[in-house]
Amino acid sequence: MGELGYELAKAHWRQGIMTEALFAVIEFGFQAIELNRIEAMVMLENTASIKLLQKLGFLEEGILREYGYWKGQFHDLRIFSLLKKDYQN
Repeated sequence: MGELGYELAKAHWRQGIMTEALFAVIEFGFQAIELNRIEAMVMLENTASIKLLQKLGFLEEGILREYGYWKGQFHDLRIFSLLKKDYQN
């Protein structure tokens, strides 16, 4: 199992950079190191990231309540996963 994490400066949003980068990471994960599952966690309001993961074939599994902690408070996160058997390269 592997977990994706990413952050991109706002000046570079909506240019396809993350789509290309994540595609390469997913390919590497499933092909080179033979992962069975890749996960990603996203803040509830991050619709761009949610759409990106869905475009790449990830499925939402639910909400992890107060899973993240930063800036002095807890945050709910959506968890997404992609299984090797469901991956369409």
